Amino acid sequence: MKGLLYISFAFLLSGPVNYEKVFHSEYDNAVSFIKQNHEGFNKILKTDADKKNLMISIIFPELIRYSLFKDFFETKSLELGYVQYGAKLVDFSIGRFQMKPSFVEALEEDVKYSENLMNKYCEITAYKDETITGIRKERIERLSSLDWQLIYLECFYDIISEKFKDIKWQDDVEKLKFYATAYNHNFCASKQEIEKWINAKTFPYGASYEGEQYSYSDISVYFYNNHF
Repeated sequence: MKGLLYISFAFLLSGPVNYEKVFHSEYDNAVSFIKQNHEGFNKILKTDADKKNLMISIIFPELIRYSLFKDFFETKSLELGYVQYGAKLVDFSIGRFQMKPSFVEALEEDVKYSENLMNKYCEITAYKDETITGIRKERIERLSSLDWQLIYLECFYDIISEKFKDIKWQDDVEKLKFYATAYNHNFCASKQEIEKWINAKTFPYGASYEGEQYSYSDISVYFYNNHF
């Protein structure tokens, strides 16, 4: 009992994590990127402010990760590998929002099977060159564009909203934690699997890293609570 009391007391003393202090300049760089691209965000995300704020909060941890690792990104050979062999053999993160080709392929499939989504996002499934390699090449080009990543982000949000429309959220924070985890983990997963990963501390180095890490969804919520 004494041990449990000690752990609880230590936890209370530690308090909530201040992610601005944890990630320092990377956090500041992520906030600056959002401010600098405010007009671009508004141009593509033509929706109400509440939904837009949630979407930006979903990808905010990815902006931190991009700032942390941008000097290590070299994707040319990976891009060529994906075009030739596909996402089953070559899959990798691209751009500020760290989207993978397999992520976009899954979005496209969901759009095709929903009349509502197809009406809104038909451009996502349309390609100039309809050969397999042509589609993959154009998909990579789209992923390198901030405008297209914003389109994919809103499409992701609408897919999750449609897929889990029966869930009654207690508040926007609960909703954000679920959506952010779906984005980071796997939006094709079941409700139960997504919920299982909500508090997983795998950010920013991934599940195999044994050092101190943080919950992706907690960072999204921290940003949401402190900036909107």
